[in-house]
Amino acid sequence: MTAIGIEFNYTPIVLEPELVRTFSESVGYSGPGLPPTIYSAAFYRGERNLYTFLEELGLGEAHVLHVEQQFETLREPEEGETLRMTSRVAGDEQKKKWRILKVETRIYSDKDEIARANMTYFCREGGDLE
Repeated sequence: MTAIGIEFNYTPIVLEPELVRTFSESVGYSGPGLPPTIYSAAFYRGERNLYTFLEELGLGEAHVLHVEQQFETLREPEEGETLRMTSRVAGDEQKKKWRILKVETRIYSDKDEIARANMTYFCREGGDLE
């Protein structure tokens, strides 16, 4: 069964000063503004996160490899903004023992779309939740 078209909304995340500071420290960022990879923090926080998305797709996280990720920043987010993200499965194919999922994510602030992400996941055979 294909997962193409399935959408997932993440828990909104507020770019609070403490979150920005701890994330910046964890990735070694000391430049001006927010770290360019700040969106990654939103994938793993809150009740509806990347792990929840994988569960909803019927995949066990231990069998999923995150292979590639690309971000396109439309504008830099600002501290204090709320990020809202929606992912959609754009590709789902089987190649030998691997299931390859391509996921497109749109990242919005309260005002506008600020970024897009494209991710590819390799899922090992037997990685489905039971």
